[in-house]
Amino acid sequence: MSRNVEHDTCKFIIANFCVNPERVSFHHQLKQAKKLYAFFPDPLFWKWIVRNRDDYKVYTLVKYLEPERFKYLKEIKSIKEFDLKKNDTFKIEKEKIGEDKQVEKKPQNIIDFLKNG
Repeated sequence: MSRNVEHDTCKFIIANFCVNPERVSFHHQLKQAKKLYAFFPDPLFWKWIVRNRDDYKVYTLVKYLEPERFKYLKEIKSIKEFDLKKNDTFKIEKEKIGEDKQVEKKPQNIIDFLKNG
């Protein structure tokens, strides 16, 4: 990816992931955002978090480099990448395979029990 996309994504991370982006040191947060971007280089991933999560804001991006929050980001990434596989289709044969078994119906209530005695 080009440097411009990386820089724009880092600015997006700072603007959307810090509780108060105007009051933080931009250069320090930019270094942290670049580290985060190196681990998760997909800009759509960061936009997805903003749209789908409500507990992502921190006072400084250093929090995301701590083991607990970094694990949180990995879990969110796995949630984003999770995709249900399509069900396999089964071909139904016209011919019967095997034998039918006779099943005795158990009485459902007292009247059926007394009737079949």
